[in-house]
Amino acid sequence: MKKSYLLPNYFKKIGWCIVVPGIIILLLGLFKVGNLNFSFKFIGFEEMFFEDMRFGIVDADFINTIIPIIIIVGLLFITFAKEKIEDEMITQLREKSFAWAVKVYAIILIVGILFTYQFSYLYFLAGMIYVIFILFIIKFNVELSRSRRSLRNEK
Repeated sequence: MKKSYLLPNYFKKIGWCIVVPGIIILLLGLFKVGNLNFSFKFIGFEEMFFEDMRFGIVDADFINTIIPIIIIVGLLFITFAKEKIEDEMITQLREKSFAWAVKVYAIILIVGILFTYQFSYLYFLAGMIYVIFILFIIKFNVELSRSRRSLRNEK
């Protein structure tokens, strides 16, 4: 019997309920809309430059610390949630979609490394954290809907 690395189907709904508000809060914080930000004490590196870097208790920013973690967990839930009917065709679609997502992610990463500099490079890298999940989710759902549509047309 094959072991499944997938989560139960209801995790997809939980993931969407986590991701959508997380992205909204992240964007509002990024564009400084409202006062959503607050600081809290946390363990981390104090300075940005390597020669001055010290590990200790620092003031952490809620939007930059907790919200990205929440979004990543939500994207993981969506990505690894089973479909209601999980068969070999869907497993094959998952594999193809994952391989496609990794290839496109690598191309975007290479182009971004070549053409972004200074502070925009940090924004680019921060955004790239989510891209592989988003690419997979889009590709998998597009392929799944195409597959289901072609199966309906054959009947």
